[in-house]
Amino acid sequence: MRSIPEIIGLDEKGVVVNAGRNRTISGRVWFGTLIFLGVLSLALIITVIVQARNHAKYDNTNKNKNENDVCLTQGCISAATHQLRSIDSAVSSNLCKDFYTYACGGWQKTHPIQSFDVERTILGDIIDRRDTEIERLLDSPIIRSNQRSWEYKVKTYYTECRDDYIRVNNTASYMIALIQDPATVNGWYMFDNSAENASQEFLVKNETLYQQMSHIHGDLGNLAVFGIRTRFDEDDPTIKRLEFYPAALSMELSDYLDDDPISIPRREAFQIYITDIMKLLAKDAGITDMNVEIRAATVAGDVFSVERFLADSLRRNPTSSVPRTTNLQEISTQFSVKAKQKVMKEIYML
Repeated sequence: MRSIPEIIGLDEKGVVVNAGRNRTISGRVWFGTLIFLGVLSLALIITVIVQARNHAKYDNTNKNKNENDVCLTQGCISAATHQLRSIDSAVSSNLCKDFYTYACGGWQKTHPIQSFDVERTILGDIIDRRDTEIERLLDSPIIRSNQRSWEYKVKTYYTECRDDYIRVNNTASYMIALIQDPATVNGWYMFDNSAENASQEFLVKNETLYQQMSHIHGDLGNLAVFGIRTRFDEDDPTIKRLEFYPAALSMELSDYLDDDPISIPRREAFQIYITDIMKLLAKDAGITDMNVEIRAATVAGDVFSVERFLADSLRRNPTSSVPRTTNLQEISTQFSVKAKQKVMKEIYML
């Protein structure tokens, strides 16, 4: 097919014009315009679809939100039941004046404070239940018996750290070795006086009070009479001071000093407990003489006497929130003066 020949001529101003090329350029412009309009229409359609989907999603979210406003989950029902048990509906008429009784009165009626508790709270009960559950899990048999497994390590560590003479037969071996080590405590009345014909009243190895305190605080890492800690100074927070504080009481002050129906049984139980511990220590150390129980009762009585003396001192001279500050030089001077006074008193008596 023959192509149409190009028409070339002059325009009004005498410029050469190619009519065929002008028609081609106009066609390209129209074609480009159509493509642009198509892309624009497609973009508008996509925008409409996206907006419609978002709107539908928003409607579903609101619908789900309205459905979730109803307490239907297990956790929500459990919490609501717990709260309903805590409410005392009998005082609902006095709700505005005593909301605490309304909200917590039921819990107080069903959760009395035991004689051996200072307080009881919901948080405390939750912690107790958690601790009981953890202990139950740690006491359960080891399933992953591989010694490298986390379960074996955790449960074995827990078992070895418990003061359980039935399950861990060598629990006291480390303390016994420390007590019998000549470089540390170097013996003890409970062990040393088991020798044949040894006195059950006097020590075989006499030690000064300072030596005994050194063994307790230094060798055994325990507290007796006092403890030592560091605290920031109240007046100058950039300074840390060494602080001595009363320590080593196993019970409350009232348990040592009061004669009420609660304190007396506690004192008796405390001494029985110490006596049993002494006998178990002696058993693990291979001490089997006939006077073991006598010495165990003597040690238990001494422990209670010292702690009772401390409790009585604390009741007569309660610690103040404002510490009594001093320094090592003053302490040294005070001890020197007291030592001189004691020596002079002894000389005078002679």
